Formats: sequence, C-alpha cells, structure tokens
Amino acid sequence: MFRAAASSALVVCGLIALSACASSVPVQSAQTLPKVRVTKPPPEVPDSVQISARYTERFSTPLPTDPQQAAVISGFRESEVLWDQSSEALRLTAATPEWVTGAALTKLRKLVQSYASGNIVPVGVDRLYDTKITSLAAGTATVTSCDDGTAFNIADRATGRTPAPVPVTQQYAFGVFGMRLVAGRWTLSSVTGVGYPDQRVKACMQAA
Repeated sequence: MFRAAASSALVVCGLIALSACASSVPVQSAQTLPKVRVTKPPPEVPDSVQISARYTERFSTPLPTDPQQAAVISGFRESEVLWDQSSEALRLTAATPEWVTGAALTKLRKLVQSYASGNIVPVGVDRLYDTKITSLAAGTATVTSCDDGTAFNIADRATGRTPAPVPVTQQYAFGVFGMRLVAGRWTLSSVTGVGYPDQRVKACMQAA
C-alpha cells in the first residue's frame, strides 16, 4: 500500500513516499499502557490481501498479543489496504477517509492524482515486515515498518507494460506512520518515508 511513485523515479514505497523521520520512543509496558477505548475496530485484515488481479499487499509481522497494541496494528493494516485500493482505483474509495486522515489523506490524494495523470497503477507485491509500535499514548501512536518492494512495480493502465526495475537499494524503505484515534478508530494520520543509505533502510535490507 505504501509504495508510491517518487517524482519521476519509479518508487520509494507505497505509503512511504518522502523523507526524514522522527526518532522512535519505546512502547510502555503492558502494565502502564493507557486505556484506550476503540469503539469501531476495523474488519480483520489477513496477512496477505489481493488488491487487484496484479497487486498484492503482504503483512509479514503477526499482530501483537496485547489487545490495545493489536487494535493499533489492525487499524494500520486496514488503512494500508484502503490506501492500496485507492491507488489502484485512481480515486479514493468510499471507506478511505474513515481510516486515512489528516496529512496522510492529503498525501494519498496527491498520489492518486499523480497515478491518474500518468495513467499508471501499482502491480506486483508490496511486503511490510518488522512492523512495530514505537510509541502509544491515549489517542496517538507511532508505527514503524520496513517495506520490501523487490517484487513491486507500476504499470501503464492501458498497455500493462512496466518499466525496468530500479536498483535494489531503491527497492527497500523504512516508514514511520502516525496513528490517531478518530471517532473510535485508529486511523493513519501521517506518513514519513526514509530511503537508502539511511541506516534504518540498511537494517531493513539485512532483515529481509
């Protein structure tokens, strides 16, 4: 989901599209986690979701066992899938603004416009792995994830043709995702991406 066209280059990563990210903060222990009431949990998102006949999103990290952390990651997964579906449809799907909000929604709108103007769609497989919560408060959370785009590409919507793959160093990214509790849902509110040669991307490549 968070593979996105990066200006004239092929990709940096679906949701991960730009640069620089904040330093992470360790998650509090289960005993001190704030009690957050999630009144509208997302539907269960499987580890592999077929977005279209040619595009699949995969989540390689299991859901946390802690219910509150699981609710955050479930919201993250749902927002990723809706991001992908909007990117493939070249328009925001009906449910997308419920799960993608704020700066993230603005970024998604720009991505969809870019795909539409170029008449391109995402294809292949995007794999998110080493996904974790690095901070969790009463109504906000931060999720980080590695993104493996070695099997990801973009295709011309009319011909189905894809460009040559980018160098392997451009096929991995590290993403920081701001999550915010809105109307009882954990929604994606911001997206920041980091590319090679950042040390976090190098770590993602080693962990792939």
